[in-house]
Amino acid sequence: MNNKSVYIIAVALITVSCNKKVNRDPVPSILYNGISPRTVTNGFVGDTVTIKFVVNDGDADLGNGVDATNHDIFVKDSRSSTGEEQKFYFPNIPKDAVLENKSMQVYTSLNLDAPQYFVLRPDRPNGDTLTFEIYVKDRAGNKSNIITTEPIYIQP
Repeated sequence: MNNKSVYIIAVALITVSCNKKVNRDPVPSILYNGISPRTVTNGFVGDTVTIKFVVNDGDADLGNGVDATNHDIFVKDSRSSTGEEQKFYFPNIPKDAVLENKSMQVYTSLNLDAPQYFVLRPDRPNGDTLTFEIYVKDRAGNKSNIITTEPIYIQP
């Protein structure tokens, strides 16, 4: 897989809970926050789909840092007959952005380029529809819930 064509952006907005009661569940949870655009052209170099989601983690152990060795974001194409997942690294989250032993919330987006992820199958030359299932794992290996995107249409 060519990771150069995939950009994972941690929006500069990282919320650290301070004086309010927070859920300290060490298992991360994610919330789907939209997708754009919902129609792409088969393999067109200029088309990129952005999937937005929010990640909450009670023990703030998200991200790998510079020496990333573990994949954190897992994406499955609904058209896959094998259940194969694409794996991505979560962006580094600066340690000074999170107070020790505090939960965190990160607004994130995943950009997928059409030539790699939105290509018509031979049995669907006139167009196709797919969704993605996405989950994350933190550094401790805790798996989040699974979110599903809205349908994306690939036009010829």
